[in-house]
Amino acid sequence: MNATKNGRETTLAVEGMTCGSCVSHVTRALKELDGVEQVTVELRAGKVRVAHAASTGLESLVAALEEAGYPARPAGGAA
Repeated sequence: MNATKNGRETTLAVEGMTCGSCVSHVTRALKELDGVEQVTVELRAGKVRVAHAASTGLESLVAALEEAGYPARPAGGAA
């Protein structure tokens, strides 16, 4: 996680994204969380960058994606 102007930026490795519809589902799942400011999906890389408030934890981001059907973990394999 990196710091942003108003919070943090987290990059997640997300499995199962194959098309534009997946991008929409992932974006919607994350933007529904309180504190999420911006979501950038890199479909081919299988990564998602999320700008969010410091109060929005990694566990919440991962749980939202998993609930939407997309297993996720911090990019780079860090826990």
